[in-house]
Amino acid sequence: MLTCIYCDSEEFESGKGSKNICCQTCNNKYGDEIDEKLSKELSFFSTMLGITTGRNKSAPTQNRIVSHSGKNYDISSGGSFKLSKADVKITDRDDLNGQEISITADNEKQALNILNQVLEKFNKSIDDFQSLDAKSVRSYIPTVHQRISLGGEKQHRSIVKMMLTYAATLMSPERLRSGCFSEVIEYIKGNNPSYDGIQFDTVTTFPEEPTLDVVNHRIFFIASESLKLAVGLIEIYGKLRFSAVLSDEWEGVSLGKAYAVDPVSGHQDNIEFNVTDELFSSLSERYLDVNSYKNSIGQLIEVFQKRQTDEVISKISKKAIDRHMVGKGEYITKEMIAQVSQEIALEFVRFSERLETIEDIDLKNEI
Repeated sequence: MLTCIYCDSEEFESGKGSKNICCQTCNNKYGDEIDEKLSKELSFFSTMLGITTGRNKSAPTQNRIVSHSGKNYDISSGGSFKLSKADVKITDRDDLNGQEISITADNEKQALNILNQVLEKFNKSIDDFQSLDAKSVRSYIPTVHQRISLGGEKQHRSIVKMMLTYAATLMSPERLRSGCFSEVIEYIKGNNPSYDGIQFDTVTTFPEEPTLDVVNHRIFFIASESLKLAVGLIEIYGKLRFSAVLSDEWEGVSLGKAYAVDPVSGHQDNIEFNVTDELFSSLSERYLDVNSYKNSIGQLIEVFQKRQTDEVISKISKKAIDRHMVGKGEYITKEMIAQVSQEIALEFVRFSERLETIEDIDLKNEI
C-alpha cells in the first residue's frame, strides 16, 4: 500500500493510484484547481493546431471567437472558421406573389439541407423547382486577436506537478516519498509560496533529442549524483519552455530521461541520455525575459499560420481542379490548365487580402 504524497492520509494499492503518486481525490482536486487553468489557456493553441487528446478526442471548439459582417464565428479543431449559428429568414414579398427565403450557412450543401427542411413545412421539396437562384458570399475572416494569459502561480504549480508526475514513473515509490521532493510537493499543494524554482526558460539549453515535430511536447527529468540536484524541463508545442528545480537533496544516481509526443499525430518517443554537470550550469542564470516570452508565442502562431495557409491553398487548388477539370473530358487541355491557374491565383489574392466576393449561383446545381 502507498500513501498519497499530497494528503498524506489516503492509501492505495501500488499501481492503482495516479502514477503511484496520489489518491483519486487529490488527483481530481488538483486537476480542477490548477491543471484546468493551464489547460484552458492552452486550449486555443490546441484548437488552432488540430491537436487531439490522449483519448483521441478533438480539441475543443472556440465559440464566438470573432465577429465579421454582423455574424459570429467559431474556430473548430484545425483552425477552421464556422458560423456560430446558421440563420433562416422568411419574408413575405408582394412583388413575388409569395415568400422569399434567406439562408445564411457555411457552405452550399448546408444551405441546401436547411432549405429542404424549410420547404417540408410548405409540403414542398427541392425537386419541385427547376432552379434555385442564390448568392454565394465568400468571406475570409480578418485577423483574430486572442488574449492568452500564461504564467502565474496556479499554472506554474500545474507545470511542476507534470514534472513530478513524470519523474515518478522513473523511480521507486520509496524514493519519491523519501523527503527529497518535499519542497515542490508543498508548492504543488499551494503551501509553499516562497518556492521560486520554476521559470519560463529562454536560457537553459534543452537537449536536442527526442524531437518529433516543431510543435511536439517534451518533458525531461535530469538528476545529478554529484550536485545532488534533480531538475525538470518541459517544452510545450515546441516553443514554450519551462524549467524547475525539483530537488536540491537528490540522493540517487545521475539520471537523464526524456519523453516526447507529437500531439497532432500521436507519435511518441522515449530516450535516456548521459548527464553532465554542464546541463545544470544555466539554472542560476535564469530570469523572466518578457520579450523572449512574447517571441516564443509569436513563433508558435507563425507555425499555425503557415499550416493554415498551406491548407487553404490545398482547398483552393482542389476546388479549382474539380470545377474546371473533373468530368470535363478525357484529356487535360491548355484551356483547363489556364482556367485552373487563373482561379487559384485569384482566390489566393482574395485570401491574402481578405477580400469578400459575391457570386450569383444556381444552388441546385452546386451540389
